Amino acid sequence: MKVIWQAMILAGLACGWARAADGPREAARPQLIVAPHGDAAELRIVEVGGGDSQALRLGAAKALFPSSRDKGRQLVFESWASGHWQIYAMDASGGEWQNLSNNGANDHQPACSPDGAKVLFTSDRGGDFDIYVMDRDGRNPVNLTHDPGFDSDAAWSPDGKRIAFASDRSRAGFHLMVMNADGSEPRNVLDLNLGGMLYPCWSPDGQQIAFAGFAQPDVWRLYVANADGEGLQELTDGTGMSCYPCWSPDGRYLAYVHFARHPNQTPEGGRLMLMDIEEGTTREFGAGAPRVTASRMAWRPAEE
Repeated sequence: MKVIWQAMILAGLACGWARAADGPREAARPQLIVAPHGDAAELRIVEVGGGDSQALRLGAAKALFPSSRDKGRQLVFESWASGHWQIYAMDASGGEWQNLSNNGANDHQPACSPDGAKVLFTSDRGGDFDIYVMDRDGRNPVNLTHDPGFDSDAAWSPDGKRIAFASDRSRAGFHLMVMNADGSEPRNVLDLNLGGMLYPCWSPDGQQIAFAGFAQPDVWRLYVANADGEGLQELTDGTGMSCYPCWSPDGRYLAYVHFARHPNQTPEGGRLMLMDIEEGTTREFGAGAPRVTASRMAWRPAEE
């Protein structure tokens, strides 16, 4: 089972946004950036309830796990462009890629800090997968986790003071953990063993963390708990694999990906789903939403 978790964790994807090339967009429609299923070197911008999605073409290798900073003017993502997984940055309007991690290890899952000054990522450069943080230009990488085991899926709290992540250091499946931004005081958020807890995402107010958990073999469901581990709730039911929750900046929506089976057995890709917390409904994202690959997503920052 651990091999399956690791294979999905390192599927290599991205999180970010870019301005549409032609014409103004409707500011009232929230937008999400996703990595579409397939080999195209692009990300896609999808509107809630909108029509066709818009492609952000990258012009090189496929990008995964995009993250945005500087109010969306720059994207950070992982890619296999150099022959192994590295973290890159580029202007959202296009241009050359800058290799931020620039080493011989495999670096994954970048996540820009709320102020854009730091980038979290997962790396095996120390011989074991740990959580690292580096400056926005790739300098001064620091290992934040040192326990034997597999640490991944790092996510900043909205105030940038805490980091949620997944770890199998307990040797009893992946657990949801939180530590301070400097790596100090790591602790389990939940002692409950769901067989695996992955892909944490903070609510915009920092009070809750949504994540995916193994309800039973080959069935992943979404859960939410308070940041202190209290108030656990199950958000989805049924079969298949629901994963990669992504809270909208206003707290109204929780987007996620649903696979009918394990992603390796779902050649058509996953369905992009939208939970409307205000209305208490769940539906597919919209008529124009593409099938997506196993990847974290990102909401597009609101324009000022």
